[in-house]
Amino acid sequence: AEHAAWTTKHYAAGRFLASGRRVPPVGGLIIGRAESLEEFVALLAEDPYQQHGVAKYEIYEFTPGPLPRRSQEMEAFLNRPVREASDE
Repeated sequence: AEHAAWTTKHYAAGRFLASGRRVPPVGGLIIGRAESLEEFVALLAEDPYQQHGVAKYEIYEFTPGPLPRRSQEMEAFLNRPVREASDE
């Protein structure tokens, strides 16, 4: 429940585009964004899964190619402003 609340908070803030379990179920994946790698590392450190030793993150930075090599959904995500994440 704590992890779900944490992900919901960051979806609402516009930081996460997608997340879910890997197949086979040996972990998960988050597609997200931040102003810097350091900011994203700090954001992940707040995840209850990581705080309780349930998850350990490996970060892969990438720059999505320009249109038409990315979807309209990705374009909208990247152009949407990031808001402060609320704990509500």
